[in-house]
Amino acid sequence: GDGLMWNPFRKSKTIDQIALELDEGRSRRSAGQIVNRDTALEVTTVLACVDAIATGCAVPDLHVMRDLGNGQKERARDHPSYRVLHRRPNEWQTAMEFRETLTMHAALTGNGYAIPTRDDDGNLLELLPVLPNMVLVNQPRRYEIEYTVTDEFGVIGVFRHDQIFHLRNRSWDRVKGLDAVAKARAAIGLAMAAEQNVSDLQA
Repeated sequence: GDGLMWNPFRKSKTIDQIALELDEGRSRRSAGQIVNRDTALEVTTVLACVDAIATGCAVPDLHVMRDLGNGQKERARDHPSYRVLHRRPNEWQTAMEFRETLTMHAALTGNGYAIPTRDDDGNLLELLPVLPNMVLVNQPRRYEIEYTVTDEFGVIGVFRHDQIFHLRNRSWDRVKGLDAVAKARAAIGLAMAAEQNVSDLQA
């Protein structure tokens, strides 16, 4: 009875409300949506982009090469790292699965991490992926980076930069990669709100 037409998006926030929330910079929330790496993957566009990036980086074979001089190279199949990097980085992942995982982590959070284990001679035995939220990166001194890795049971260890594999997305500070979800939170939040509106209409 207020003379306004029926609004199919009546459950949604108004543009003014969304703009206000964005201007206020509410932590991890945009367009009324909680936006983090998990909820971002529920947005079909984000999932498709991350899948394309991860698959594209994982499909090509990865080989360890030996420099023969004069611009000539050959596959170093006898090198201890060849099997780890080309075929089986750890007991539960293929090389493709490992690269997909780290690329997905880097695409979403800016950083992919793995802990290398080595034998007594320093030869690479395996690469163990670590969830990005379990790694705290610190720069205690100029030109030094250390990584504190934890799990649900506590601290696994503190590693120097040469003791951990760190796949960075584009980096502003040379220490950590840019968090794509954080930087694109507004756009992802709006996409989530739009998908929710369509879902509400179809319900």
